[in-house]
Amino acid sequence: MNFLNLKEFSVYFFQILNERNYVEIENNLSENVGLDFPYKPVIQGRERVMIFLKALHRRYEYLLFDVKHVFNEANDICVIWENYGKTVSGEMYSNRGLTYIRLDAEAKVEFLSDYFKNTVFPK
Repeated sequence: MNFLNLKEFSVYFFQILNERNYVEIENNLSENVGLDFPYKPVIQGRERVMIFLKALHRRYEYLLFDVKHVFNEANDICVIWENYGKTVSGEMYSNRGLTYIRLDAEAKVEFLSDYFKNTVFPK
């Protein structure tokens, strides 16, 4: 998919996460993508990142992101978002955070790092 700007790409990327469109998510990840997720070691490689995302999604009946702001410099993007969802056990969930995305020369995601409001100061 061609994008006019990185904000458009960022909104699209979170849209396919919301839809759990694993084919499109995988198509937008570089082969050697890294994912730095709170309280986990960095997950390296497209296949492992996809396994992690699917496992994460299985914890929620739904989990939806609303992109609030996008800032970028060159191929580095910061996306500020709010999300809400419902766990498979029926609990409602909401959070706010920031995702750092770095794109490679082919405009594929080569690195993701998430920062959540509810994980800044563990209880």
